[in-house]
Amino acid sequence: MTTKPIDANEAFWTRPTSWEKYDDEMEPEGEVNVPDVKTRLQIERDLQQFASYRREKSPEELVEIMLKEFEFNYNSPATQQQRWAGQARWQGRENEEMRVMNIRHPYWFMRQLRRAGIDARESESRHARLWLNSWSLIGRIGVNAWVRGEVRTITTLQYPYGPEWSVMRFNDYNVPTNEKYRGWRTALLALIIADAITEDEAERAFGKVSGEASIFYRQQLQNNRTVKMGLLI
Repeated sequence: MTTKPIDANEAFWTRPTSWEKYDDEMEPEGEVNVPDVKTRLQIERDLQQFASYRREKSPEELVEIMLKEFEFNYNSPATQQQRWAGQARWQGRENEEMRVMNIRHPYWFMRQLRRAGIDARESESRHARLWLNSWSLIGRIGVNAWVRGEVRTITTLQYPYGPEWSVMRFNDYNVPTNEKYRGWRTALLALIIADAITEDEAERAFGKVSGEASIFYRQQLQNNRTVKMGLLI
């Protein structure tokens, strides 16, 4: 009996629904408070008010009220502050498709680091410089490293397969919420910023990047260099 080889692209697109849940590593800083995170008391008040409207207003009036509330929330200063500068680079089918490329397994990621001379292991080993967790959780596997004499979980990789570049989710108010797909370049960037590896080591392992999908990644590398030179706090 022969076993059909696993195709990374096929496995990625047929992932379990649990892969839709991710950690908050690329979530916006601060509390997302308008409009999709409310206190239980506020939600109860909204429901009571809507029930009252249903009794008192016509369907046309209800629609108009809801549209006005949506417009108010969409344009409110609180919502605008939660949007990212340049977030359009993540939005739209074309931008998403250019990011879902070079789909790889976390073991491949660690092997590439090892080929660049970094002691990176696929299984837990505190004698190594980098290693993967021995378990995965809701479609992510942790990447651990020694940083300044301490063991830290620096970042996560999508498991069992993830694309090169992250793809973001946005809510109805055009606010970024979390990652739809975790890109392995995002994990690589986190390792560089945490001083777990150097930018030169990352380049030796994975090569230089170019193109529109890499703009944010390259910007963050430049920012990191500037901070390390003491030119930006």
